[in-house]
Amino acid sequence: MVLSLALLSAVEERGPERSFWRWAWVLPVVLGLIWCLQDGYQGLNGQDAHDYFRLAKVWLAWFAGGAAPAAAQHPPGYPFASALLALSGLDLLWAMRLIPLAAFAAVVLLVRKTLPDAGRSTASRLFIALMLGTSPFLLRHGLVVMSDLPALALIVAAWATAVAWFERRSVLLLVVILLCAMGALLVRSAAGPMLLGLLLGCALVTFKPGRIVVWAGILYGLVLLILASVWAQERTWMSYFEETPLAFWTPLNAFQQVLNGADGRLSYALPNILFVLKVFVHPGFLPVAVLLLPFWRLRDMHQPAQRIAACMVLVYLIFIAGMPFQNDRVLLLTQPFVAVLYQPAFVRAWAWLSQRTRRAQVLAGAVFLLQLGLFVRALHPFLSQAHLEQAIAERVNGSRIAVIYTHGMGAALNTYCPRLKVEELWYHPIERFKAGAWLVVRPEQLRTQWPGLNPGINWARAQEQGLAPVQVFPDGWEILSIEQPLPP
Repeated sequence: MVLSLALLSAVEERGPERSFWRWAWVLPVVLGLIWCLQDGYQGLNGQDAHDYFRLAKVWLAWFAGGAAPAAAQHPPGYPFASALLALSGLDLLWAMRLIPLAAFAAVVLLVRKTLPDAGRSTASRLFIALMLGTSPFLLRHGLVVMSDLPALALIVAAWATAVAWFERRSVLLLVVILLCAMGALLVRSAAGPMLLGLLLGCALVTFKPGRIVVWAGILYGLVLLILASVWAQERTWMSYFEETPLAFWTPLNAFQQVLNGADGRLSYALPNILFVLKVFVHPGFLPVAVLLLPFWRLRDMHQPAQRIAACMVLVYLIFIAGMPFQNDRVLLLTQPFVAVLYQPAFVRAWAWLSQRTRRAQVLAGAVFLLQLGLFVRALHPFLSQAHLEQAIAERVNGSRIAVIYTHGMGAALNTYCPRLKVEELWYHPIERFKAGAWLVVRPEQLRTQWPGLNPGINWARAQEQGLAPVQVFPDGWEILSIEQPLPP
């Protein structure tokens, strides 16, 4: 699917400007996919990826006449679409991997089509290759089983359609915006603040009472869609928030380095308000961004595409600054829009460089290769984590135990160890542990991050029963055996 989109992109234009940079953004995707296949990486690592895989299997079983899926913490869009694609005969896991890849291609092509010259100039092609095609974090998430890229593609589609609406006032375009917004919310709930920023940005660009009424109506419809999606999952608003970090959201978190929330007690080097700014300069998002800062001009914000993108980024970062954690993943939704904000600066920088050296293309190629190296560095921890999960699961499957207790490894063990009963320490205090069962945890994390909460309480109770080491793994993971039950 990705290669088909790239081929269409390559043949849609005619003329003498054909060059390597027209299709350069496809190369990192192909190389990354080959690397993953050779390494045996299936795109599964971390709790969310395994949860999405589990939910997709539930949807696929429902299509075959099984029980209806129950309400889940994650929105149903991504696993539902994956199961639907698997009905074609495609392996379910491959369906889940192809959707983020196609979403990555869609993000690149949509941004390219929204550029002033629709990506025809050398500067625009370089911009696509360096600011999107080889953005390490963006490219990495195109290769994992996660909802971020599918949601981002729908958000970018809504933004690109909104920009097109200012040129061609069409009711059909407004319908497309609403459909993309609904799809994004059904894929990832974090799309909400981005879509709010989109609507506010459109209102600012129109800046006429009649048009503001139009966008207010769209906002009203969006709110109704959010309510409908929550109702469809059979949840009340209160129960929905209680199970998410939103329950701990506060503007005071923006100025904190020590955060308390659903993930326990977390300590960071920077307060949240500085953490969210890293999307503008961090090499994982935009490796060349620092070089573009001298070429950035405030007047660039006068264009509708840039003004709407700026509003989306601002609203979203204000929201994220109030969350009780710091995670590069949550900043990923802003990456294409921050790149758009840098686009005029990139064009100026390329013109400046081209006037001063005949080797500008060579320098661009060197930066391209450097960013490929940064992508390798960004993907490596994901591969290492996947290997760790598989190694722990292999050790567990080689034992005769029937029950395993864990924190942070439950979803992976459910995927790789289907015969076992897996109990998470996070959900509730456990009065007594079964003697002879195994505990898969990171002891140091339980001591420092979870004191007074269920994982920390359960860790203390397990120690009271007596623990014997079984095996130590990288990154602080250990398997321990519970020696004896608590006395009655």
